[in-house]
Amino acid sequence: MKLLFLTTYGIDINKEHIFTKNVWKYLSQYYTPTQLILGSCIIDEQKPSPYIEEKKLNGFIYYLLYTQSAFAKDNLKKFFQHISPSIIHSNMIEGYDIEAARGLGIPIVLTIHIGGIICPRGGGNGFLMYNDSICNQPVSNICMKCGCMDLPLPRLSYALLKLLPKSILEYIYSKIKDKNLFYITPFINKFIWIQNRKKYIQFLSYAHVIVANYRLVSILKMNGIPEDNIHLIPHGVKDRGILPFPDYSDNKVKFYYLGRVQYSKGLHILMKAFDGIDKSKYELHIIGDAELRRKEQRYYSHIKSLAKNKNVIFHGRLPNDRIEEVVQDCHVMIHSAIFLEVYGIAIAESLSMGRPVLATKCGGAEMQIKDGVNGWLVEPNSVSEMRNKILYIIDHFDDVCSCAKNSRIPHPIEEYCHDLQFIYNDILTQ
Repeated sequence: MKLLFLTTYGIDINKEHIFTKNVWKYLSQYYTPTQLILGSCIIDEQKPSPYIEEKKLNGFIYYLLYTQSAFAKDNLKKFFQHISPSIIHSNMIEGYDIEAARGLGIPIVLTIHIGGIICPRGGGNGFLMYNDSICNQPVSNICMKCGCMDLPLPRLSYALLKLLPKSILEYIYSKIKDKNLFYITPFINKFIWIQNRKKYIQFLSYAHVIVANYRLVSILKMNGIPEDNIHLIPHGVKDRGILPFPDYSDNKVKFYYLGRVQYSKGLHILMKAFDGIDKSKYELHIIGDAELRRKEQRYYSHIKSLAKNKNVIFHGRLPNDRIEEVVQDCHVMIHSAIFLEVYGIAIAESLSMGRPVLATKCGGAEMQIKDGVNGWLVEPNSVSEMRNKILYIIDHFDDVCSCAKNSRIPHPIEEYCHDLQFIYNDILTQ
């Protein structure tokens, strides 16, 4: 067997998400350098296209395919022909990899990391509908209404998209597709991305898709992906090790949030849930920050304004070792997502450190948390449910201690990689 492991489109292994890095690292422990090859597709408009650079990474061959964006699909096909793998495991979402593999008859496995792989809204808001509920529908024109929520004047934008004929929208796109015009480009893209995702779903039917929660299984089936091609494997994480549980000597429950500060993570719901709660009875530590884009920074400022007169400490983004310094003094992690969380690595890592988690029923959380056993589950986008559960936790510290004792890593990365090996072998023997 020769396995080609592809990183995210446009990203080399050094800049990859920690989860994908760890999958590669542990796979490299199970395969020899002749069985496992690492590959990245890097966009470079200056280099001759295609240009393949060969490196060595811990004894394994690492190919970097440099390509101009317009030729990415064709050059990926040439890249696959050059390597001639018996199976491909990809972390891309563009569809070029699947189309190229299908053209060559090479089986391909794809891991879903973000909702944007199916959902046209994407951008960290995958499967978040226009009314802030979690999506339970196939890709259709309703997705335009959801996407317009990210534009100025969302209702007017949606009305215009419904009014303009498809031919006009496609004509405008053909004239501006290589430009970035204020409002116009993202406005037209709300229509184009629906067409792109519908096309992508057709490609996806060829791949074997790894998903981390039951809701994603349902959504894929709803969009026509064959059930035999869907594999449910919760994400694996490295075991951080159980941290000593802090005492309750100051009669204060210390909560923490770990992750990006963005609308879909529901921090506005969390801040409102703490309204009226005696701030001498709790601390809330926010670990993470917002992306640099103006909209995210505005949201971050809004969260800070909501935090006034509450016992909230903002730590910003911290390196891994500093995260544990904060967590070791905290009792409970809160995960307040209002969108469909593919898995929730932060939840898994918190459980692995012996910290129970209060989370919304956002998809990935239900795969890891048993209500009242190692944490608590509430409905997403509900201030009242979140507040009531926070008050319960503050008033029932014995239950917090009991849940902490039951908090362990849900799915170690080693088990995850064993599951992957089983899938590879099963596909190759079909």
